[in-house]
Amino acid sequence: MSGAAIPAGRPLAPARGVARTTVTARPVGDERAPRPALVIELPLFAALAALGMAQWARLVSPSSAGDVAAALGVICVAAVLSWALWFVPGRRLTMFLALGLALAAGLGALLVAGLPLNLLAPARWGQLHDRIQEGIGGIEQTQLPYSGTDLWVRLALVLGAPALVALAGTLAFWPVKRSRAGVRAVALGLLLTAYGVGATLDNPGAEAFWGIVLLVLSVAWLWAPGLASGRRAPAVAVAVAAGVLSLPLVARLNGPAWWDYQSWSWFGAQPTVTFQWDHDYGPLDWPRDGTTLMTVDTTRPLYWKASVLDRFDGYRWQRAATGDPAASAELRARGAIPGSRLEQLHPGWVTDATFEVRALSSDLVIGAGITDAVEGVQGTLESPDGTLTAAGEPLARGDKYSIISYVPQPTTDQLRRAPAPRSTRRFGGSTLLGIPGPAAETDSGTPRLATSMPLWGTSDAQTTSLLLASPYADTYRLALDWTAGARTPYDAVRAIEGHLRRDFGYTPSVPEHLYPLQAFLFSDRAGYCQQFAGTMGLMLRMLGIPARVVSGFAPGSLDDVSGNYEVHDFDAHSWVEVYFRGIGWVTFDPTPNAAPAESQRLGGDFATAFRGPAPNPTGQQATGGDPGQPGKTSEPAVTAPAAGGSAWPVVEIVIGTLALALAGLIAVVSWRRRRRLLEGVAVEDQIDELRAALGRLGWRLGPGTTLLGIERRATGVARVGIRRYVAALRAHRYAPGSAPPPGPAERRALRRALSGGGPLSRLRALVSVPPGGPARS
Repeated sequence: MSGAAIPAGRPLAPARGVARTTVTARPVGDERAPRPALVIELPLFAALAALGMAQWARLVSPSSAGDVAAALGVICVAAVLSWALWFVPGRRLTMFLALGLALAAGLGALLVAGLPLNLLAPARWGQLHDRIQEGIGGIEQTQLPYSGTDLWVRLALVLGAPALVALAGTLAFWPVKRSRAGVRAVALGLLLTAYGVGATLDNPGAEAFWGIVLLVLSVAWLWAPGLASGRRAPAVAVAVAAGVLSLPLVARLNGPAWWDYQSWSWFGAQPTVTFQWDHDYGPLDWPRDGTTLMTVDTTRPLYWKASVLDRFDGYRWQRAATGDPAASAELRARGAIPGSRLEQLHPGWVTDATFEVRALSSDLVIGAGITDAVEGVQGTLESPDGTLTAAGEPLARGDKYSIISYVPQPTTDQLRRAPAPRSTRRFGGSTLLGIPGPAAETDSGTPRLATSMPLWGTSDAQTTSLLLASPYADTYRLALDWTAGARTPYDAVRAIEGHLRRDFGYTPSVPEHLYPLQAFLFSDRAGYCQQFAGTMGLMLRMLGIPARVVSGFAPGSLDDVSGNYEVHDFDAHSWVEVYFRGIGWVTFDPTPNAAPAESQRLGGDFATAFRGPAPNPTGQQATGGDPGQPGKTSEPAVTAPAAGGSAWPVVEIVIGTLALALAGLIAVVSWRRRRRLLEGVAVEDQIDELRAALGRLGWRLGPGTTLLGIERRATGVARVGIRRYVAALRAHRYAPGSAPPPGPAERRALRRALSGGGPLSRLRALVSVPPGGPARS
């Protein structure tokens, strides 16, 4: 039998009486479909997943590409292990292992992407839920890519992709019964959703290019595993051609929207949204549905003022009402502070804006700073504090008007050099506080005494004693402690603002308290913009710094198409204005970055908290300085990159992920082949592999060539490896007994014998006889 011919193109049957190891058939009753084609499906899955996860990675700056790539690596490893479950006998055991693997893959991907491990303990699930909710709230109006420091906003912008892709990987390689087409289609839908959400949040640009890439990968994912190997390349070519031919149609459709989904409603006109601007400090009940309230055409993003809350009644901030005897001092203070000639001193701080009302209904006309002129609204009543009231009909959908306002945007140096107010007659009305007496702790109806705090740099023992005897004694002591090193009012402002932003959390769920601001500081230590702005205004007035709270809207989000700012319902916001002599009322915002309103979006062109010095429109030289740390030189303001950006980071992530997936795939395939080799079930494949390898070297092997004939032709020292390999094949295949087939050591010797001398010969030998074992014939 040793001289039997090697049939070309098909494996030899075993000789009579010779034992042979075979692959055990799948148990009866196991109705699973053929296992996934890992060589095809894993690279396609990795490419689709990498495209989607790369979109999420670029939503933060600096990019989280490293964390996202690690998460994708974990998911790909889990996918390979899911594929290995097809070899596990027993349906129940397979499903149990698959569920455990899916859970491990999801958690592992989230952990390597940045989720803190300690929050996965069951006792901290509530805290995890709250933090994720805060992060999602911060996303709603965050300028992307997000370059802030809030951990949970960054995690909310990154963790969504690993969660979706982990679920997609579980479905794509799940050992299902019967057909896999349905779960594979759902997995593709999840992968496309991951890409679509990331691209919608921040357009990566080159839409047509990425669309064709997604089309080709999607077609390959759906059809390639079921096509014969010779038909896969034509199918992909057809998909590419279809994508290219569709480009002219895409260009024609890329115009104005056919349907304005933002203003459309099933039941007629979209309902209008109204706001109550006074503070109440209860659980946040403002509408936060994403409704567009108005658009603003302006070259300078600003805080849009609705109402000035100039009265602290001992419990909350509100607007002093005309005719209220208890608010007479606040009403007189509105016109007492000088400022009529400030716009002449700083003409560069005069700005204009045009508003178009969408879904807002308001008796107050939205403006900015101190408004000098309004055009387009009939009968506007202008208050010296900048609040505008519509004397006629309230603002409604379709109204359009323009304003000219004085909005100070000073540098750090200008604010620090501004002289402290000295005239109690002029500025004392802006340090008024309603101070409850000691008995008010049990009786909220106790009358409050409106007291003007001594101005910064002065003292009054009687007023200080009154404050220390009130329920706000601890708040006063804390304000003194926070500003102990402040040399100027500006330093004190930034110190208080910095403590509030760094040391307190954001949450829309706040319990009711008799003294809400006191409870915010010493028990809750978390709140929303009303608590932060109200507390800062209260502390500043306690220190004798003219301050007031303002309600209105954050700047909104820039529409790249129209160039206008869109202001939504979740942009409703509160902040603080502080008066500086020779400058006017300057905006400060103590609310942390996690606030839903886009109050943290502005770059260095807006002089408020933690935004750095603004350009100096008066032409004076500014030296700068860290507002929160007196005496330190400030760093230049960092401006977030514009939306869109280069597509190369995405390409790099895709290439890197594909390389990792390919390396893992090679390792898995090599392991499988090696296992078959050691089990002795790959002999026929080894014979076919040997014929092909020798043919590449120029050996002419006809249909009648036998193993013994090959062995006799392999003469000389250089061909010892070929001769021994063939002899081992012949002994296992035809000799009596159970001689083992050639193993990994014999394959390495065969490869060396085939390699000859030179790099190309060694590469050809490596391709002809790859590590691990032969491919299936």
